[in-house]
Amino acid sequence: GKGYVDVSTVDAGTSNKIAELVRARGAEFLEAPVSGSKKPAEDGALIFLCAGDEGLYTKCKEPLETMGKAHFFLGNVGQGAKMKLVVNMVMGSMMGAFAEGLALSEKSDLDPETLLQVISLGAIATPMYAMKGPGMIKGNF
Repeated sequence: GKGYVDVSTVDAGTSNKIAELVRARGAEFLEAPVSGSKKPAEDGALIFLCAGDEGLYTKCKEPLETMGKAHFFLGNVGQGAKMKLVVNMVMGSMMGAFAEGLALSEKSDLDPETLLQVISLGAIATPMYAMKGPGMIKGNF
């Protein structure tokens, strides 16, 4: 049978509209927005947030595993988009706080490179800070 896997980042309503169009033509639909940017995509380390027709999800597991480090089936169409929104909200909050910390370290005459090292060794260490931090310190956002 036919199937359509949509890895775009759209809202749940748009994903549902696309699903309706695809299913009206006799195909299965799977939304699969990703968590990850260019580097994780190049490294095959994306995280797929899938929802829709579970049969198509099952058929797509091998390609998803090739392109990503993880994939989740979240239920009905729209749930993938909603999960991505939540993940992006958390990430945005973290990056906002991180940027404020870098600015405060500079205003306090502390070396932001040392701040990055301290953070990388503690409980709040995250690959995102390690990846984005050096560029942010140089003013490259």
